[in-house]
Amino acid sequence: MAEETTTSDARLAARYGAPQPWSPPEWNHTLDLLLRHRSHRLWLDAGVDETTLRTILAAAQSGSTSSNQQVVSVVAVRDQRRRDALAEVAGARQAPHIRAAPLVLVWLIDYSHARLLAERDGAEIDGQDYLDAVLVGATDIGIAGQNAVTAAESLGLGGVALGGPVLGRLVPG
Repeated sequence: MAEETTTSDARLAARYGAPQPWSPPEWNHTLDLLLRHRSHRLWLDAGVDETTLRTILAAAQSGSTSSNQQVVSVVAVRDQRRRDALAEVAGARQAPHIRAAPLVLVWLIDYSHARLLAERDGAEIDGQDYLDAVLVGATDIGIAGQNAVTAAESLGLGGVALGGPVLGRLVPG
């Protein structure tokens, strides 16, 4: 749902519930987009087309990484039966949102690519069993997921993170 860029003072007042005693040194479309973000949980029935999804995923993959290990994978789930199965796993609070969204992105810490490359090169991959490896993966998923939601919003879609972004066209209102 693309909105007109508004003033920084108006966005900050909307974000914090009152005028702020400071203003950004510069105001632009990116800051406007980030400050107008709201998590959305009501979806139109319209799906997210393949080109839009690929654009969102390219933006997600372009985010910073905490250790450049490239351990993030994502699975796009459009099929209703699969979303219903995910909803069962997610629990009662998240289930309605997962069932209703036309697209759910499931983010995974995935060392399979690193293992395949190491195996191909006859090398061993070390350190995957350390707690740090899980934290690196979770951090990178958070970064990728936020980039995905921001990209989706820039394309007129809404999103919410439920352990991973749920994206779709918003119900007007």
